[in-house]
Amino acid sequence: MAQQDNTPRKTGTATVTVASKLPHGLMMKVYDMVEVDQLVMGGGMRRVKEARPREVTYRLNGNSVAQNRAPGCEIIGGFALTHGIPRDFWDMWLSQHKDWMAVKNGLIFAHDGLEDARAESTEKKDLRSNLERINPNKLPRGLMHADELDKDTRQKIEQAA
Repeated sequence: MAQQDNTPRKTGTATVTVASKLPHGLMMKVYDMVEVDQLVMGGGMRRVKEARPREVTYRLNGNSVAQNRAPGCEIIGGFALTHGIPRDFWDMWLSQHKDWMAVKNGLIFAHDGLEDARAESTEKKDLRSNLERINPNKLPRGLMHADELDKDTRQKIEQAA
């Protein structure tokens, strides 16, 4: 399994810079549809198509960074940039995943030029994935700090534990 590093490739093939707003990153795989024989209950065989992954995969960087640590990749507008993904691999991956919500909603995109990827990342800085960390000073409705719980609720939690 080939893993992607953060340096642009020096090969003659065209590459793209992929931007991802997913905190966990992503292992990009492409699949080939292959016809195989499948056993049928009661006897016999039938031909079906089966997706078989190719050996080459690429790892997209995620934007999550441990507290008090420096990011391991370039992050612009909340998008982690991954350089040097081959253009033909990206095109095939995109055609197989075009209906995935992360792609449809613009959380993953690519550009041939690094500056174009940086520019679109900056434009989409307010785009939310709903996987962001919770801001403890602006908790969503229905959540509260433990020290704000009333006495009855605190007793119920202690009894349940």
